[in-house]
This record gives sequence, C-alpha cells and structure tokens, in this order.
Amino acid sequence: MRYVEASPCAALAPYVQCYWALELSGEAPVGVHRVMPDGCLDILVDLTDGVGLHVVGAMRTAEVVPLSARAAFVAVRFRPGGAQPFLRLPLLELTDAKVALGDLWPREAREWRERLGAVEGTAARFALLERLLLGRLPGQEGDAGVRHAVDLILEARGQVPVRSLEG
Repeated sequence: MRYVEASPCAALAPYVQCYWALELSGEAPVGVHRVMPDGCLDILVDLTDGVGLHVVGAMRTAEVVPLSARAAFVAVRFRPGGAQPFLRLPLLELTDAKVALGDLWPREAREWRERLGAVEGTAARFALLERLLLGRLPGQEGDAGVRHAVDLILEARGQVPVRSLEG
C-alpha cells in the first residue's frame, strides 16, 4: 500500500488542503480502511477500472471502506468550505453523500475523465488536477470572512465560541 500527499499551489491554497493518492497492488485483499470525518470534501478519482469521478461530501461519522488487493485513487481534498466556489452549490447538500462528478459538471467531467485517463504517475496526475482546478478558479477571492473563520476554527481545533467569529 502506498499513500502520498502533496500541497496545492499558492493560488489554490485558500481552497485546497492537499492532493492525495492511494495505490494498492498486493496479491490479497487489504481488508477495510476506516475513514474518519474531517470536515473536508474530496473530488475522488478512482483509477482502478477506468476513470471514475466522484464528489465525496463531508462526513458526520466514520465510515469503513472495503479495500481490494488492487486499487488506485487520486483526489483533491478541499479545506472546509473550500469546495463551494468550485462546485457553486450549498455544500450541505453533499454531506454524507457520494455524487458522480458528471451530475454536477457534465461537460467538465468528460474532459477530466479523458485527460486523467491519459496521464501516468502520481505527480503528473496531481499536476493535472491542479491545472484543471485552476481553470475553474473563481474570478474573485471568495468570501475572505468565511475563510478567516474556518482558519480560526482549525487553529483552535474546533474549540471556538461561535460568538467570537462574528464581526
């Protein structure tokens, strides 16, 4: 099993926490993997059998995911609230959900599928994901107040009174 993460470029850092990849190439099934809720939303690219694109919303509870002997994934993990400027829908609608990216971005999902299927290697896939996201980067910086509140909550590990975030 091989898991790697990479940081986003400066232009995407306010929105993207990291890019990650998981590759399994063993002979026997790995079993299960427990995924803990982290407040983040991911665009998940399943490269195991072709290219499957999904948006995995923030989770409220841990999930146990079965892992087969052979699997390959790359993903974009957005910071809490960071996906909204790209997806342009209330993120609450995606909580505890897994949605095909094509349902949200029909035209772009076809392009992403074709391009990600044509590139080899984790670093090259991360670079392509970054270019594709930069192409959808909102023209404005987004809501700086919301990003500031999220930063405060993360720095305090969630131990921030809501009233201290007003203003």
